[in-house]
Amino acid sequence: MTRSTAEPVDSEQRILLRIGAVCAIAGPLVLGASFAPHGDLPTREESLVGEAVALRFIADHQTWLLIHLGTIVAGLIWLGAFVALANTLMRGAARAVGRFLIPSAIVGSLFVVFDYGVDGYALKVLADEWATATGPEQEALQRMAETGIWFLNGTFHSEIVVFYGLTMLLAGLAVALDARYPRWFAVAGAIAGALVLTNGLLAFAGVGLAPAGGTDLFLFVMVLPLESLWLMVLGRLMWRNAKRRVAQPPVE
Repeated sequence: MTRSTAEPVDSEQRILLRIGAVCAIAGPLVLGASFAPHGDLPTREESLVGEAVALRFIADHQTWLLIHLGTIVAGLIWLGAFVALANTLMRGAARAVGRFLIPSAIVGSLFVVFDYGVDGYALKVLADEWATATGPEQEALQRMAETGIWFLNGTFHSEIVVFYGLTMLLAGLAVALDARYPRWFAVAGAIAGALVLTNGLLAFAGVGLAPAGGTDLFLFVMVLPLESLWLMVLGRLMWRNAKRRVAQPPVE
């Protein structure tokens, strides 16, 4: 069955499609620029010595605050893309899914802001204080860092489940139900989101299906680049749809 892709858009939708397209393309670019200089935070050692290595890494990282601010900005731009997408869906089923997409994207972006705000600012301040402290004061700061990092593990996994998992799954399903987008492309996005969502939920349940290297490798090396590419292609498609003829008001 041939799917119709010639549905006209009104002027408001055209603006939203263009805003969404710009956000969908810019968001992954900003995210990649902020992730690239981050480096791998050494927190796998199970001792205060391990936390000392992590604190030294953060204290010596001159752009720690800046790159985390970039990640927060990227998350908000992704949010703009998802909200614009949800408000430009045209078919009934697609619009219904879009109603769930918006709150999921908002909650997910809040986790991004909180997680990278604490990680970027609070840990940096703590690491700088630790670097100049000595004796018992330095040991107390290490224990604070250990608690903070374990706390951030929870918000990080929540971010994965909601933002990169559930939200991407809903975006893929919504696009699949809208006749203007290739269904195979939409299904690919939904599958990526479902994989991240499943892995995140199983991590909460204490079951790890991530490959060697853990969740970080699975998300940042394997899946997130694919989701970023998918979002950028979606931006290109949204921009193309914005060029369709403007719907004419009915003649009274």
